Amino acid sequence: MAFTGIILAGGKSSRMGKNKAELLLDNKTLVYHIAEVFEKMGASEIIVNSNTQISIQKNWRICPDIISDLGPIGGIYSSLKVSSNQTNIIVPCDSPFVNIELLSKLLEYHNPFQFTTVCFQGGFFPLIAVAKKEIVDNIQNQIENNNFKVQDLLKVTESNVIHIENEKWSPSFNPEKVLFNINTTADFLKITNETIQN
Repeated sequence: MAFTGIILAGGKSSRMGKNKAELLLDNKTLVYHIAEVFEKMGASEIIVNSNTQISIQKNWRICPDIISDLGPIGGIYSSLKVSSNQTNIIVPCDSPFVNIELLSKLLEYHNPFQFTTVCFQGGFFPLIAVAKKEIVDNIQNQIENNNFKVQDLLKVTESNVIHIENEKWSPSFNPEKVLFNINTTADFLKITNETIQN
């Protein structure tokens, strides 16, 4: 199945105080960690949604927001608009531990749905998702109605939610780590220290 990997890196990183996309973890940027997963999965295209200049590989595409200051939903909308594929895997740049096992599960359960995401311990992670390109119209309607909540895509699309607790995973699968989101300097220092210790 041909798919586009979309990395959301257009945020202002206000709580971090610096561009999260360019933070180095194991000598690789957070964006690179996710792109590497997409490449191993065989993505035919990688789009990095970013409104600033960042380091990219020659086979990645930079996609700035079409409409500024909408938050993640603006990044998803902009990236889907330019995507070459109907199937798109979306991951935010501040979730560098998202792995092939989770994304493969999302792909497995995606059809015939338009938007598939994950839930763990009652919390939704709508920025980690598989989305059909066709939902750009649904997103545009949301934006026109001043609704910028990505989670509300579950209401306006044919959606599916994978509940981590209800699925079988490999013994090494750690949902707390895989879904970990870096929001602050403290978060980044935490994972950096854990990586060094490991």
